[in-house]
Amino acid sequence: MTNTIANTILNQLGGNRFCAMTGAKNLLDTGRGIQFKIGRGACGGISHVQIVLDANDTYTVTFTKVAKRGLDVRMLATVDGVYAGDLRRCFEGHTGFATSL
Repeated sequence: MTNTIANTILNQLGGNRFCAMTGAKNLLDTGRGIQFKIGRGACGGISHVQIVLDANDTYTVTFTKVAKRGLDVRMLATVDGVYAGDLRRCFEGHTGFATSL
């Protein structure tokens, strides 16, 4: 990912350290945001996170549980109006994962 919205979001979350701390993988640039799978053990069984840039420079963060090899997909939570400085706190609050030491 070069200089895109997805790359900016990943840097706001903590970059490679964020990926190491949360087990984030399969990062996908969605054009207006980023989507990724996180490691096991998140609260409520959350397995995927999508972060999309809104028109008013805030983010919509969606937490999803994908089970049974993609046959059972449940949206567990959606948070609208998240500012860049609050992305880590939002992620930590919903998943229970620390994003930094």
